[in-house]
Amino acid sequence: MELAKNFKTILDEISPDITLIAVSKTKPDSLILEAYNLGQKDFGENRVQDMKVKAQRLPKDIRWHMIGRIQTNKIKDFISYVHLVHGVDRLKVLSSIIIGLFIILLSEPYSDQKIVERIGEGAQIGLVLDRSASMDDPFVGTDGEVGETKSGAASRLIIDFFESRTNDMVGVVTFSNSAMFVLPLTQNKDAIKAAVNATAGN
Repeated sequence: MELAKNFKTILDEISPDITLIAVSKTKPDSLILEAYNLGQKDFGENRVQDMKVKAQRLPKDIRWHMIGRIQTNKIKDFISYVHLVHGVDRLKVLSSIIIGLFIILLSEPYSDQKIVERIGEGAQIGLVLDRSASMDDPFVGTDGEVGETKSGAASRLIIDFFESRTNDMVGVVTFSNSAMFVLPLTQNKDAIKAAVNATAGN
């Protein structure tokens, strides 16, 4: 009853066009469900693992908000279901989120509320290629000579791989300081080859 009374008081005090986010960190499922049943759909968490567990247990139409400081190695654990990220305070975090979203867009992740059956050959593949300055460094060749660059070797191996494949759809994203969308999903091998070579500077 206390929660219901406080919830109504808050809603009466704010404009209808304001989204109320209930900070649910450290709160038990029972209390979150009580707020949910009152009509609250937006909840904020600052710990990725706690939010992940709650998202698995609680109603699927809850909109989860990441409100804490983010570690880039944790982004993969929430990017597929989080509604909004509030703690983007570094360019590296923003770039990692963009890359994660591109991967999701290209790979068409499954939803546990929808089953899609596909019959056929080939795969949908999202390539995320590193274009930082270190990729232009060469390998050490034989007899102490300078070998090919890292980016050159990567593009050669990637192209060789896809030349041996049939019916794959490939999309390309590159990143250095920020992500760049290069090629949408396509079966056109010439376009894939051109995109990979351009990334390597060939």
